[in-house]
Amino acid sequence: MTKRYVAEHPKYGYFLGEFLGLGFWSRLDPVDQTSAITFMDSEECLTCFQNSRAQPYDYEQLTFLEVELAIDEVHATIEDIVTAGGRAWNLDP
Repeated sequence: MTKRYVAEHPKYGYFLGEFLGLGFWSRLDPVDQTSAITFMDSEECLTCFQNSRAQPYDYEQLTFLEVELAIDEVHATIEDIVTAGGRAWNLDP
């Protein structure tokens, strides 16, 4: 097992990933995603957002939830996030 980090924004929820320059967030449009991309640490995440068109304009408000994943895993499932103390986005209104 290894520790990884999921990015969370107070307004947008968990950062689920990016596709074609579009960022997907759990509270905006999770597009049926059941996992979120993780980062090795907060610095890797912030560097990712600084170099991405998918960043929220106020990415400085991001916090990071530590999750335990298998060594070769880079996505945290909803269950991984709930186990780490987070909230399941498929329950968000």
